[in-house]
Amino acid sequence: MKVRVKMVRKILGIFISFAIAGLMQSSAFALDLRWQSNPILVCLPPNPNSELMKQAFREWQKVTKEKVTFNFLTANSCPDAKITISYAPNKVKSRTSYSYSGKYFKKAHIEMGLLTKEGNPAPKDVLLLLMEHEIGHAIGITGHTNTPNSVMQPTVKSGYTITNDSIKEVYRLYK
Repeated sequence: MKVRVKMVRKILGIFISFAIAGLMQSSAFALDLRWQSNPILVCLPPNPNSELMKQAFREWQKVTKEKVTFNFLTANSCPDAKITISYAPNKVKSRTSYSYSGKYFKKAHIEMGLLTKEGNPAPKDVLLLLMEHEIGHAIGITGHTNTPNSVMQPTVKSGYTITNDSIKEVYRLYK
């Protein structure tokens, strides 16, 4: 009887471990935050990288079949914009910060670091992927994924793309 109880505990423990791991993976996108309406107004500062940033926003718009859409202003300050962008030419890390009320974003700010870990200017293809990553956070993908080659992984590499799990999460948020 004791052997059977131990075996059941072991099997149950393995099952629970897999269930927890599954929950952790599916809850990579943990907060259910979204923008209340489309199009989302984005403020791009006059900067050579702003065209690349527009391209990254348009990619999200395209792959989500316009579940999220964007309008752009180019100015140093846009008080009415929902998402604002700044470029940090001397930083490696990029980040997205946001404020929200209930389940809706109020404002988001993307700060783009423009350097590689080695301190060199980031290549345009990698910078585009980093921009797509930060935009993913700004539209509601508040966590990271383990999906191979996804721009929503914690570290982005050349050749990554917006993967189906991220697209499905946007669809879920913007029903």
